[in-house]
Amino acid sequence: MFDLKFDPVEHIYHTKGPNDPDWVETPSVSTFISPLYGSGKSYFTPESALRGTRVHLATELDDLGKLDHSSIRGSKIEGHLAAWREAIDGKLEAGIVEVECQFAHEIDGVRYCGTVDRILELPDGRLAVADLKTGRLTRRPHAAQVQAYRLGMEAVLGREIEECMTIHTSEDGSSMIKKHSGDEWEALWLRQLKNYKKENA
Repeated sequence: MFDLKFDPVEHIYHTKGPNDPDWVETPSVSTFISPLYGSGKSYFTPESALRGTRVHLATELDDLGKLDHSSIRGSKIEGHLAAWREAIDGKLEAGIVEVECQFAHEIDGVRYCGTVDRILELPDGRLAVADLKTGRLTRRPHAAQVQAYRLGMEAVLGREIEECMTIHTSEDGSSMIKKHSGDEWEALWLRQLKNYKKENA
């Protein structure tokens, strides 16, 4: 296990393990999966980043029972929140185990950090990693991301997590759940770690 510090302004993680003399700047999951988006492609804009931040905050506060709904009434965020509730409460009928949970994990000598949007408990008792998305589906990086989260959170919780998914919300209140479970997606994440280790040896 690692001690963990996170700078939300710079979005930088630092960790300290039992054998570390001092805090170590540690890459996030995003660092490893960025090559999967492909060179020359622009998936993120300042507008989409701001939308994602606002929707993440609204859903987090709502899941914790702390959201002032009047603060988003009539906004596009209200539609995204309705979509989130449709997915979690309606389609999945899931309970929320963890909200915005940070972790540090190490595989084959490569340490990484992340913040998991949600750990859910499904109606049959199985656990699932769920990551909220407000943009379009990009299968390979999304799949690698939630697999990275699954492996890290299994170490934190000491329990198997059997499902990995992204939940895509729209301002019109509709949602889409895309599952990314399976050995091929875990293998994709492990290849990203291996490539990073080779390039930064």
